[in-house]
Amino acid sequence: MRPDRQKQMLAYLTRPAMAQGGRIPFDNGGDTSPVKTEEYKYPRSNRFGTVYSKTPGTNQYGALTRSLEEVQAIIDNADPIPKKIN
Repeated sequence: MRPDRQKQMLAYLTRPAMAQGGRIPFDNGGDTSPVKTEEYKYPRSNRFGTVYSKTPGTNQYGALTRSLEEVQAIIDNADPIPKKIN
């Protein structure tokens, strides 16, 4: 191995994360997942379980501005969908 590559590899292997026991445990979300505190209080779910965020989730759509009666009238007045005959 070239000396410059060997020095770089040694620096990588002796960094704090490796010096404290090897690889980061990805199976449980890692050690850096925020826990529920006053600052991190909004739960988020991911494939590793629940983690917490500083900000609440937001909806990309605005609030529904139609009443339930208006929506039902739109459904009732919709054109019927023709059946396909094979």
